[in-house]
Amino acid sequence: MRDSEQPLRGKSRGRIVHVSDFIIESTDSGRLCLTADQILAQMELPVAPTETAADAPANPSGNTPSGPPDIAFEPNPEVPVTSAKKKTKKGKKPKPPKEKNSRKLRATGRTEADHSWVPPPAPNGTKYRLPSFDACRIIYPGANHDPWWDMPQLIAQTRHAIQIFKYIYPDGVAVFIFDCSSAHEAFASDALIAHKMNRGPGGAQPKMHDTINPTTGEPQQMVWPSNTSATDADGKSLTGQAKGMEQALRERQLLSSLDAKNGRYVGVCGNCKKSQAARDKAAKEAKAREDEIEGSGIEGLSERGVSETEAEDLTRSRTCCMQRVLSLQPDFVA
Repeated sequence: MRDSEQPLRGKSRGRIVHVSDFIIESTDSGRLCLTADQILAQMELPVAPTETAADAPANPSGNTPSGPPDIAFEPNPEVPVTSAKKKTKKGKKPKPPKEKNSRKLRATGRTEADHSWVPPPAPNGTKYRLPSFDACRIIYPGANHDPWWDMPQLIAQTRHAIQIFKYIYPDGVAVFIFDCSSAHEAFASDALIAHKMNRGPGGAQPKMHDTINPTTGEPQQMVWPSNTSATDADGKSLTGQAKGMEQALRERQLLSSLDAKNGRYVGVCGNCKKSQAARDKAAKEAKAREDEIEGSGIEGLSERGVSETEAEDLTRSRTCCMQRVLSLQPDFVA
């Protein structure tokens, strides 16, 4: 092969590798991990026990529950065990019936107490071994491989990183800085995010945490309480269901401020339905234009430049739909 030639390679990208690690200057390796001596010391410590079947709450009925996990079931003695008879064609032997317990189960009304298992303290006043000696995580995401990197994996990694840091620096204080991470756009599962809410109650929308009603200054629940008399279209109670945008705005006395179309309030208008990817792309392009203006050397030009996202927010109505109004509320912006 000549020096100017390159070997032929397949167009496939091969297997994707994702590496997430913590960099720290004060260690010899520059990474947040234990040294060989520290690992040897850790191996002398006992492993933290995990919950076993013996620690789990007992099932007093001895039957496998077939309903909610907090209700115990027992066989109904009034319903006998039966087996269905099947007709067979002439000359063919009937198949033996499958052994199947067709006893119906009925709830006994017993509820099991809340069971939160706590591991016992380490023996002889020692500590348990760290679950991980290295804060680095390497995954191979893709079809038929590891799941793609997400916030739950980052949280689990950070928890291990904190434990490692506390072991290496027992008197130190850690400050974590996440660069180019998915954590930048991550929120808690119950965070107040308007575009994740439905117009009405229930459904797949998340159950968000309680907040303070900016209009009245009083606490506002984002989930229907247990003593509510509200029902859905089928007459079922809304207890424990997310309220949705319309009810949240009604409690804030903001429904009348919306722009009505044909006498109806719009849940999400066309402008607000733009995908987050399109918004991110527009913001990135606007930032590039701003950087170009600032580096041009023309005095005062940067003040005259307005990004695309800023121009959109200036021209777009603040009362176009429920999602828009709710997203501009102080507790949703924070």
